[in-house]
Amino acid sequence: MVFRVTEAEVGTNAFYGYYAGMRLPDMLVLARMDYGFQPLRIVKLPQSVQPGVWYHLSVQAQGCHLFVQTRAAGGQVLASTNTTDTAECQARGKFGLRSFAAGGSWKNVDVQTLR
Repeated sequence: MVFRVTEAEVGTNAFYGYYAGMRLPDMLVLARMDYGFQPLRIVKLPQSVQPGVWYHLSVQAQGCHLFVQTRAAGGQVLASTNTTDTAECQARGKFGLRSFAAGGSWKNVDVQTLR
């Protein structure tokens, strides 16, 4: 997913903001996007990402602190990571879903303001 997106244009990585997602074969990724891809955190999952299996991905962004977690369909936490982006913190923007050369399906998408 992409969040806090600003200045979006047509094209790969053509926006400012953040990306959080699972990448093949076995990674949870949190990255800053500034018309390019700059990884902030990459965490190895305990198992490979399996096609056709549902995963739960959650992102919390409060101020410049970013937290990402992925869980198996049964609720088991597979991996999580967090960071404080002090270099180029994007404090606000839009939300979106992204699949890059991998296919993907989404369901039960929920975006909320943290208090």
